[in-house]
Amino acid sequence: PTRYPDGLVGDDIPAEYYSREDADQCISYAGLILNKAEKFMSN
Repeated sequence: PTRYPDGLVGDDIPAEYYSREDADQCISYAGLILNKAEKFMSN
């Protein structure tokens, strides 16, 4: 599924589809990406 409203099948809404663990993992990945980007930009 995508972040777009029509990306989910049926009448599901994102809050019913994704778990807290999914959100925590995405935030962790975003932090890793930001750290790499900051290191890249400082060189």
